[in-house]
Amino acid sequence: MALRTRAIKQKIASVKNIRKITKAMEMVAVSKMKRAVARALMTRAYSVSALDLLAALAAERKITHPLLRAGAGNRTLIVIVASNRGLCGGFNVALAKAVSRSFVDYGGRESVDFVTIGKNAERLARKLGADVRGSFVEFAETAGVYSVRGLRRLVLDEFLFGRYTRVVVAYNKYISTVRYEPVIRSLLPISEIAVQSTFSEDVYLFEPDETAVLAEILPGLVATQLYQMNLESVASEQSARMVAMKNASESAGEMISDLALDWNRARQDGITQEISEIAAGANALAV
Repeated sequence: MALRTRAIKQKIASVKNIRKITKAMEMVAVSKMKRAVARALMTRAYSVSALDLLAALAAERKITHPLLRAGAGNRTLIVIVASNRGLCGGFNVALAKAVSRSFVDYGGRESVDFVTIGKNAERLARKLGADVRGSFVEFAETAGVYSVRGLRRLVLDEFLFGRYTRVVVAYNKYISTVRYEPVIRSLLPISEIAVQSTFSEDVYLFEPDETAVLAEILPGLVATQLYQMNLESVASEQSARMVAMKNASESAGEMISDLALDWNRARQDGITQEISEIAAGANALAV
């Protein structure tokens, strides 16, 4: 019986140590989440305006540009934005399910390639068996808009070289502290964005000329969309990790309570057994 109580006490000590770790990780995630959410919400209005501008430009019948029409290829490029680390609940699982469905809808490995952001995104792409055209795992959580220049260059080059009909992005959109939503959104050609968005009927005048302005503004607006999607993903990841660590800490607390109850029962059983043995010994001596 002493061995049992000792084993339970060791389990309690182990669970308490785990709870300390999950509590510390929860506090770190809270701090990171506040910064990530603030950055995502701060730039969201600009990103929406940029998306409306892209839609309006795509709707202009007189405007011509390679990014405004479907690519010459017959394949689809999916950009997956996931996390580098785990311990964030169903964050990567929910996105993986959405990506897997789109992967099948677009024709599977015979018609789909991937560009991945984050180790979990690359792991998913490899699991699906498709070609990975580029992998980015060095994005910092506090990286600025210039961090997506390499990603933008790769995506635009792959599309403009004529291999792909379209480019779509899969990411988790931040809704609230306890909610995020996997999103599969069209990025290129920009004409597909016009179908998904509301936009004004303004007529645009270009200075010095249409070609020069579009050559500068369209890649920049595409980079803005990629940057905002990354911010939304980071905010969702930190929120998911905070909730996961909070749930883990609460579960550890419940486990400690259950183990403490087991320890008290084992201790009581041990005392009862000792009393019974003493009584039995006393009766034997009396005889």
